[in-house]
Amino acid sequence: AYSKAALGDSMQAEESMNKYFKYQDPAECISKDYELMAKLSEANYADKSRSLKWYKEALQTESDQDARLGYMQYLAETEKELGNRDQEAFWREGIYHSRERPTNLDVYHWGVSLYMAANYQRADSVFGIYSEKYPDQIYGYLWQARCNAIMDSTMEKGLAVTFYTKLLDVIGPDLKKNKATVIKAYGYLGAYEANIRKDYPASLVYFEKLLMLDPENSDAQKYAGVLQKWIDNGSNTEPEENNKP
Repeated sequence: AYSKAALGDSMQAEESMNKYFKYQDPAECISKDYELMAKLSEANYADKSRSLKWYKEALQTESDQDARLGYMQYLAETEKELGNRDQEAFWREGIYHSRERPTNLDVYHWGVSLYMAANYQRADSVFGIYSEKYPDQIYGYLWQARCNAIMDSTMEKGLAVTFYTKLLDVIGPDLKKNKATVIKAYGYLGAYEANIRKDYPASLVYFEKLLMLDPENSDAQKYAGVLQKWIDNGSNTEPEENNKP
């Protein structure tokens, strides 16, 4: 099998490996045997899910930590490609806990996979790790804001406010570099001030800041105009529902 694989004959190599696994005592198989079968499955079939079981077998029989991390990395990326984000998250978590010194990317990919799997509460916890470990970077606060905005879709609890506020603090004066993110934060905070806290002047400040970055933003123009008119008139009536941020 190994010789046929080296010669590029993946079909014959797979046939030989099937015979090998039929007769060999499983206790005598090594991780490289399963890895070879996984690579042959990749070469012979379009369905990448076929190779997953072989990489899992390789992982189970491998003791070298670097090799194990390599297998988990493949499993995570393949599950992502197949759209199985919950399974991707499982392997991303394994990578994080297995690495002696996890990197910011390990945390980031783990959190994003949970978010994409709609596990927002768990994703928020993982990005909380990111925020704690890398407080000068925006990504932890950004994804915590996104998670909490979904979990608190009516804004009643204001769960995302703290994270959008912290996000703006970390971004500081470098607004144009993070323009899209800043616009989203201003829009969210402006809507929260108007709809939940009923602080229309504070809401107007956010929409005016938004318009300084994006003067052609039609929604911000609309809401700023309505808020300014309402403030100028000193009305005790809230803006009409279709005019609210």
